[in-house]
Amino acid sequence: MATKSDKKPPTVKPLKAQVAAKPTVKPTAKLKATVNPSSTDTPKGLAPTPLAAAQPPAVAPKNIPTSQLAAPVGVPDALKTQLERINRLIQANDHDTAAATFQRLLREYPKHPGITRQYGIYKLQVQENAAGLELLTEAAVLSPNDGMVQKFLGLANLRLNKHDAALVHLAAAEKITPNEPDVYYFAAQALGSLKKFDDAVKKIGRALQLKPELPAYLHTLGTLFSQMNADKRALTVLYRALDLQPTLWSARLTLGHVLMRLNRQKEAISHYAEVLRDAPDRIDAMTNLGNAYMATEQLDTAEEHFKRLQSLFPKEASVHNNLGNLYSKSNRYEEAIVNYEKALEIKDAYPEAWNNYAITLRRLNRVKESLHGLNKAIEHNKNFPDAYWNRSLSMLLLGQIENGFAEYEWRWKGGVKEMKPRKFSVPILERGMPLKGKRILVHSEQGLGDHIQFVRYLPILQNMGATVLAEFPEALIPICKDYAPDVTWIERGTRKFPEFDNYCALLSVPTILGTTMDTIPATKDYLPAPADRIQFFADKLPKNQGPKVGIVWSGNPKHQNDRNRSITLERMLQVLQPAKATIVSLMKEVRPDDLTFMKAHTEVLDFSTDLDSFSDTAALIKNLDLVIAVDTSVAHLAGALGCPVWTLIPFAPDWRWMLDRTDTPWYPTMTLYRQHKPHDWDGVLSDVKRDFLKICDAHAH
Repeated sequence: MATKSDKKPPTVKPLKAQVAAKPTVKPTAKLKATVNPSSTDTPKGLAPTPLAAAQPPAVAPKNIPTSQLAAPVGVPDALKTQLERINRLIQANDHDTAAATFQRLLREYPKHPGITRQYGIYKLQVQENAAGLELLTEAAVLSPNDGMVQKFLGLANLRLNKHDAALVHLAAAEKITPNEPDVYYFAAQALGSLKKFDDAVKKIGRALQLKPELPAYLHTLGTLFSQMNADKRALTVLYRALDLQPTLWSARLTLGHVLMRLNRQKEAISHYAEVLRDAPDRIDAMTNLGNAYMATEQLDTAEEHFKRLQSLFPKEASVHNNLGNLYSKSNRYEEAIVNYEKALEIKDAYPEAWNNYAITLRRLNRVKESLHGLNKAIEHNKNFPDAYWNRSLSMLLLGQIENGFAEYEWRWKGGVKEMKPRKFSVPILERGMPLKGKRILVHSEQGLGDHIQFVRYLPILQNMGATVLAEFPEALIPICKDYAPDVTWIERGTRKFPEFDNYCALLSVPTILGTTMDTIPATKDYLPAPADRIQFFADKLPKNQGPKVGIVWSGNPKHQNDRNRSITLERMLQVLQPAKATIVSLMKEVRPDDLTFMKAHTEVLDFSTDLDSFSDTAALIKNLDLVIAVDTSVAHLAGALGCPVWTLIPFAPDWRWMLDRTDTPWYPTMTLYRQHKPHDWDGVLSDVKRDFLKICDAHAH
């Protein structure tokens, strides 16, 4: 064994004579739109799975210069005259006559390699890619050493998303015509589609050496850099491409996409608008502009924009999908569903729309229906990380714990873009691997509440014979060390670790151990609180003033779901008054408005200056009769301490709280108070007030 540390990602080396290119690797025609960044579908600490705008497959350039249709060298003069005539017909957009002439020539000169080749190239030019592939395949048999045939066979396969086949033909073309830049250009696109980005960059670099500063090549390089998350390099090359050709609208759209990722939305909007000034009917530019408005919270403008798109392109499924995304972001779920259903009526084989439809159904707690939608998304795209990730959340909500946790692993496979798998030089721990005698690193992930909930699994690994090393947030290590003193605790952020044999993420342990609903380790009170601090707070709390209740009304304001889970102190107090009780704030940090309100309501006891760690908060909770909290780490802490806790949760709950139940198998002393409809805190608080008054009355007697 050796000391392990996270591997650093490879550095992207800049190429000489390069800067950006056509989005043939991944066109920006309809970009993904992040919708509802406060999704309740998402575990704490994660960004939600975005609702995707239409995302067409990668395609090669549509336009083939008519010079490529010129008569091949060595054909008879009479035939050359006919091919030149066809070229003029194509330039005049008389495609019917051009096609008829090709067909007549093939009847007169059957199996002629030159005519077959040129007719195949023509078919690619008019977007009849399958027919072009068939003709060019025949031409390759007739003339196996024709580099142009191999090049356009590569292009035909590229357009048909047959990327491996494209690379075979392009490699043959490279051997025959090593100085043909388009061969490397097409190869870069195929490699990029296969996510072989380093190789793709080398290919487009060679194309640029042969034809320096060609805007289309520069655009492809910029697109590759963007896909490699080298956005600043992407900007450099895209700006250069546009300096050379300001009307290369595809490059301007890619530039807008990169600017959006860099949170420079206003600049992106200006580029999309510039495209539309000169090309007002470009649906890709119109779509991206609407998505940019949505990302900048200009929802009314985005809605107006998408409705105009609907009127212009009523048969375009992506238009309805995008308006559905907007309505879902605006919490107008029923309207969103109508638009997704329109999109799917037009195009059933639309996995992104099925995924978005399912997310929105889940936000209405129509979870079984959402599961059907996600199955459809996966049916149409077997490698769709977002759909697998969302399906895991729906399964977990339905109590399908074993399958749900298994698919929850898709968070590391692209299902959650912000989560990147940790890389160590030892094997990752998987289900069925031996534990006895092994040193296992369980690394940190997600939020504080997740660590409190899943720390219970570490002693189970120890009981199975493993030596456990656990990477945890610093704030939780003291209380967790008291709970599991034989675990080696490592502060999150450490770059060097002691030696270990295998590793896994914290929330992967349930699937490694095969957890089911019947085997959830639901220990009543597993976290301890220090006795001296329990006594410290006991001495500070007043005596004989009704039940002692601790309250938490809001969480981290930066949490992506904060607007759905947090309320104000004023609203919380309306529930607890006029009942006779001792009210204790369990908040370490209070928002400015709530702090002003608290200072005017001295009946709320504030111990924030005494809460230096979770051990302190635990000791304070141990002195209370009840905790009432929104869905935060303190609710988890109270449950882990075995204290009575009422947790207030949104209508569409986090996966761990499941559906239609007031209890939870994770915390036996926790009671769940659920919203009766989306965003309805009044109903929840009314239920809490009713039950709290009963407790106060019982305490008084």
